[in-house]
Amino acid sequence: MILGIYCSGSLGKEILNLIISGQIENRWEKILFIDDISAEQSWNGFNILKFKDIKQNFSCSETEIVIATGEPYYRDMIWQRVKEAGYPLATLISRNVSFGLGTKFREGCIIFPFCYIGNDVFFGENVIVHAGAKVESECLVGSNSFVSIGAFVGAETRIGERVFIGPNAVVKDNMTVESDSILGIGAVLVKSAEACGVYVGNPARFLRKNESHKLFGNSIVSEH
Repeated sequence: MILGIYCSGSLGKEILNLIISGQIENRWEKILFIDDISAEQSWNGFNILKFKDIKQNFSCSETEIVIATGEPYYRDMIWQRVKEAGYPLATLISRNVSFGLGTKFREGCIIFPFCYIGNDVFFGENVIVHAGAKVESECLVGSNSFVSIGAFVGAETRIGERVFIGPNAVVKDNMTVESDSILGIGAVLVKSAEACGVYVGNPARFLRKNESHKLFGNSIVSEH
């Protein structure tokens, strides 16, 4: 079996490090990067291929893909591209994660080390929860969302799709975060984020609409 890490930036290399260090079960005979923008062809002995080359050379039955960008807009775009081509997404859960009964992970989720996940939490497809984050019981985290390092999500919270929860941000219990919203670094959300926008500060305030639905202004993957 082959694992393709889609995006060869810093997050992709972090995921590779988790696998080769034994933090995540390594069930693949070969690991490579997929990057449609990078001019590099390899990194530390690992090949970097375009997605078109993957489709030409590796069948869906022998290849799994994991999406390695923290930008929810592009997580969604790549997810749709990969699923349209028929490739399954790998689900990667660190050996050093504590999670409770009834918690479910859909395809493509990545859970980094030292996270705490409560009981009856539901993660949609292609969600990342980065190192040391805590998601308490009975939360729902929508597809293609990213919960950053050290973030805290209180119990019974509903997070929409393509949401970015910034490093060390805090979401109070029983909140709603609208799809395509961004919660800034260290923000503390004590009232539901019911409009698609950028929220910053303590307590978190609505800064502006997220009209582009993007976290970053620059394109980090090919949109074609």
